[in-house]
Amino acid sequence: MRPRERHNARRRSGVKMLLAVNAALLAVLGAMRLAPQADAQGRPRGEYLMLAGEVAGAKPQVVWILDQVHEELVAVSWSRERGELVGLGFRSLASDSVASTRGRN
Repeated sequence: MRPRERHNARRRSGVKMLLAVNAALLAVLGAMRLAPQADAQGRPRGEYLMLAGEVAGAKPQVVWILDQVHEELVAVSWSRERGELVGLGFRSLASDSVASTRGRN
């Protein structure tokens, strides 16, 4: 085989390789397009009220965050050692109010 023929044969094999890779990528793209889509959870935006205060026997202050739309209460405090907010507790006020009215009947 002459050097020019060898060069052309190598070029053709390179083109075939690129076509094969592009076909594979196109197949992956098509498979991703047909895959099921994830939807948002649909939870409406909350309306928040925050209150800072102290807890008896605890050194760091606590921030209570009330989501008025979803009727949820979260208590957090800042941990200097960890450099992050630490959750102290969560309450569903809607569940609490249902439970308290059931106890009265």
